[in-house]
Order: sequence, then structure tokens, then C-alpha cells
Amino acid sequence: MSGFDYLVGVDLGQVNDYTAIAVAEEPVWIGPPREWSKDQVLWPRDRRGWVAPSDLVRAQAEHFRFLTYRGERPHRPPLYLRHLERLRHVSYSAIVEKVRGLLARPALAEADVALLVDHSGVGRAVFDQMQVIGLRPIGITITGGTDVAVGTRGGWNVPKRDLITSTQMMLQDSRLRIASGLPDAATLTKELLDYRVKISQTGHDSYDAREGQHDDMVLAVSLICWFRDFYWKNYDARAERNREDERMEAYR
Repeated sequence: MSGFDYLVGVDLGQVNDYTAIAVAEEPVWIGPPREWSKDQVLWPRDRRGWVAPSDLVRAQAEHFRFLTYRGERPHRPPLYLRHLERLRHVSYSAIVEKVRGLLARPALAEADVALLVDHSGVGRAVFDQMQVIGLRPIGITITGGTDVAVGTRGGWNVPKRDLITSTQMMLQDSRLRIASGLPDAATLTKELLDYRVKISQTGHDSYDAREGQHDDMVLAVSLICWFRDFYWKNYDARAERNREDERMEAYR
């Protein structure tokens, strides 16, 4: 795996509640062209730093994604939130078709996409429908626990506080960048501000939206933010360590 161009988060609610869908684009790192490289033609003249794959031709995006996963990039890439919407009074079958249509758009259809789906409660039936039509979702079951664990049917069991804090930290570090003019950006920000930490009598903390407020958009985005950092810690970083070990071994 050489990373993802896009990450799609789907937080599922009851039919009378909101379901939210978020799409984030992960940029690639473009440094100065190397004089010895035979493929300098792939280096864009006016693009340096973190560049969205959608701003490059496919061959360039694949080339630089490959280079970045060889360790030629800064750690912890940002995420560009490109799409955010919420649905209500819509059947689960219609939600599945909505997601399939979204993934069929040219930019996503030709890209490497991680589809992250809330596997809690009603989400299990929707997850199964997505599998039946070949969408390959990754299930994330939101729990009130304290540890991340592998789910019984694959995917991950993730404490809600991990999801929320991942998003808050990305926002604070300016790693989560919300596209200007995104219609529901203000709603997302409000949901984050409405979140409150509650401490139980036994000392356990929990994260919940303020009474009467919704948190579907926060959770859809949080599935993306948590998974991206989890993937980095457990796969990207490990791969980089293995490459460093190989380089050291070559010098011996």
C-alpha cells in the first residue's frame, strides 16, 4: 500500500436522524527535482510542498505518492476536507447508492480511496450492503472504552474519545484544512465547539455533543482523522523504520 488519495467517512444514524458523509484528500509532497533523476519531466515547475493529487495529472500523483512513501516527505501530512454533507429521512439503500455514486466520480474512481464506515448499531446493515455491491468498506465501531481493538468481523473498535481528540488535534495543528466555501463548514465547527468532556464518578471521561445538538458531521470527519493517524503510526511509520534498517544494513 502506498497511501490513499482520498478518505471517505460515513457516520450512520437512524432514518429519522442525520447521516453524514465527509471526503478528505491527502496531498503528496513535492520537493525540488533531483538532478540525477531520469524522470524530471514529472516535476511540475510551479508546485512545491504539499500538493493535492487533483492538481496533478495521474502519472504525477502516482509518482510522488510512491516517493513520499519511501520516506521522502515530512511526517504527518495534512488533510484537505473537500466534501461534507448530511442526509435525513433517507433509506439505508439510498445512502448506499449515494456513497456508490460519490465514489464513481472521476476524481475518486481513479484514485486509491479508504471508505471508512460507522459499524455501530444500524451501521452494520449498511456496511453489509456496501460489501455486497463491492465497495470494500472499512468498519469502525465506535465504543465507550479506552483501547483500540480489532473488530470481531474485521475493522476496528475505537473509543469515541480517540476519534474526537484526533480531529481536535488536527484542527489545532492546522493539519485538517477545510475547503473555503464548503457549505457545512460552519456546522462542523459548531459541532466541534459543542462537544463536552464528561467525567464520571469512577473517573472515566466521555465525549458527547451538547444536549439537543447533533454530532454526525464531527463523527464522519473524525473517522477520517483517526484512521489517517492510526495508519501512519502502525503502517507508514513501520515501513519507514524498515527502510531505514535496510539502508543501515547496506552500509555494514
